[in-house]
Amino acid sequence: MAVCSGDIQVHIGAAQGCVAVLLQLLSSRDEHVQEQAALTLGGLALRCPKNQAAIATAGAIPVLLQLQFNDGTVKCSPDVQHAAAMALVGVAAGNKEIAAAIATEPNIQRLLQQITRCSSLEERDDAAMVLLAPVLTDQLSALDKSNIQAAIATAEGGIQALVSLLKCSNEEVHMGAASVLGGLAETSPELATQIAAIDGSIGLLVQRLQPGNSIKMKAVAAAALHHMAVGRPEIQAAIAGTESCIPALVQLLDDVTDSEPVAKGDIHFRQEAAALALGAIAPTSTSIQEQVATATGCASALVKLLQSSNNDVKYAAAGILAVISGDSRSDILVAAGAVGPLVHLLHSSNGSSCLELPCIAATALGFMAQGSQQVPRQLQTQGPSLILCSYYLVSQRYKNQLPLR
Repeated sequence: MAVCSGDIQVHIGAAQGCVAVLLQLLSSRDEHVQEQAALTLGGLALRCPKNQAAIATAGAIPVLLQLQFNDGTVKCSPDVQHAAAMALVGVAAGNKEIAAAIATEPNIQRLLQQITRCSSLEERDDAAMVLLAPVLTDQLSALDKSNIQAAIATAEGGIQALVSLLKCSNEEVHMGAASVLGGLAETSPELATQIAAIDGSIGLLVQRLQPGNSIKMKAVAAAALHHMAVGRPEIQAAIAGTESCIPALVQLLDDVTDSEPVAKGDIHFRQEAAALALGAIAPTSTSIQEQVATATGCASALVKLLQSSNNDVKYAAAGILAVISGDSRSDILVAAGAVGPLVHLLHSSNGSSCLELPCIAATALGFMAQGSQQVPRQLQTQGPSLILCSYYLVSQRYKNQLPLR
């Protein structure tokens, strides 16, 4: 009942002595009572900031962690541990202070030990959910999340444990693990190399791009691959060489979501993540550029994204076109209709960074013209334009300084 209605949640949580009584029941010698008390606290806390704060203020976090770690004088059952874990996830979700209180270095180390040493898959998944809940909440700042990620990375066996979580059966765990791995790769080239060196890490992320995973999971996996690949040719080759990786990323460029309801923002995130991943794996290898340019549906999908309502998506699409252009690949892109939308972007503006879109569009046109005589001919049909000529010449002069993110 408490989970189904926000109003009921608040009324129950605000009832005099309610949280205190539930907290007392967590110490009951009856395991069924402990389990139900923990589940009730989790239900009251879920998506209810008032109850989350009340539960934390009452001192429930240390008690729930004690149950999760099975630290009591009397060992609790797996059902009680599971209920405590779900309560911690519910209390932490959306509350910055509580998430930070859970994600201390000692707790992170204990949770990682549970993940790597427990024999029960359910216990492992529970520990993972508690570990990753602070990272998955939208309430934590980028700095707070970065600090938690760093604490996980520096803990003994932390990165190995995150990679192992990509094998489990819980998609929320997959998403959290991939998100942390991507965040670590983004902040440190050494960590990106360390992640890629773990046997099967790239293959497991590519698995998360395949059918059967949610759109959001695919986007998070694509973002992780992007951050691992940027500026690292060996990792780029390993990602591109993983079976079905490029087709899966190309599929993510499309805005068709089949039967899965997806918010427009999630669609844009997915398209940008896939585009950036494709762009990140291709800059140093003509072979990979060829694979991307000739992948079924890729060129037409990129041209479509140049006309997106989202500027980040447009930028990412133009960036890939710049990366994969040249030789016969340019003719493929021209045939798909890339020149017109790129010319349109030359006249565009995207807020404070008003030159980003025109510059990346000009760079794409410059690279494309290197491999196709059709580009100059089509540019002539656009009519005299000082802006067009200026950006085109700039792209020719600085074609080796591609401003990819």
